[in-house]
This record gives sequence, structure tokens and C-alpha cells, in this order.
Amino acid sequence: MRQFVEVGVDENTAKLYSKKKWSMVYGSEDFRQWVADEKLKQKSVTKKASIVSNRPSIEQVIGVVCDYYKISYGDVIAVRKGRGVKNRPRNVAIYFCQEVADKTLSEIAQVFGFTHPNSVSYVTSKLRKQVITDTKMQKDIDEISRLIIETVT
Repeated sequence: MRQFVEVGVDENTAKLYSKKKWSMVYGSEDFRQWVADEKLKQKSVTKKASIVSNRPSIEQVIGVVCDYYKISYGDVIAVRKGRGVKNRPRNVAIYFCQEVADKTLSEIAQVFGFTHPNSVSYVTSKLRKQVITDTKMQKDIDEISRLIIETVT
């Protein structure tokens, strides 16, 4: 199937699609910025953050989350287990690493100490459901999205 799709594709396009993850908007830097500025005004801040051309690193995302919640880097990546243990900043950082950082689930899992990459998807799925009902979480997500955009642009 891959050979069929690559027939007649130029080198740049083949290179783009050979990556594991690519930007939703394909084009020059000016075009991507125009799309972000003009066409995505109605989109949520989180959706805008996910298409910025300069993807933040995992460390940048964690740094923004640390600054926002006023906690240390170690507190965000620390694995805490047990009944009733909740670490909102950690979950938010994992969410943004999956949504906007240009890294695989395996890379994110390694940084946060998960033994299986699917754990990253599980955390972000739970957080997405929480955002629907928790206005404080919605506010946090929107503000951190804005801060991430400022960091990488």
C-alpha cells in the first residue's frame, strides 16, 4: 500500500509523510501563520496550540506547566501511586505533550515514567472528559495553551 501511495510523490512530500507525526497544516511558514491568525479564530486555544509550526519540546511543555502551577519539574514528572492520588499538573503536562509536542507516545511515557505508552492516552482521555465538566480545568487548559503558543512563537 505504501508503495502505491508514494508513486508520483515528490521528495519533500514523501519525507513529510514518512514522519510519524506531522503538522495538520502543510505549507510555507507564512501560510501556516496566516491559517493560525485568520482561519482559526473560532477554534479553541488548545486546537491552535496543536497546529503551531514550531512544536514545543516535552521540556518546554513541562516548564510552562511548572510555571503555571508554581511547582517544580520533579513534582510534575514524579510517579505517585495509590488510591486517591491525583496530580493535576502532571496530567495536564501529559495532555499537552500528547496534543502539541512533536513526540511519540513512547517518548512521552519514558519521560513520565510509564511502563506502557498506552498509559499516556489513558491519562489524556480522562482529562478530556474532565474538561467537559470542570470549568476550572477548562480555564487552566486555555491559559496553558496560550502560554505554550507564546513560548514557541
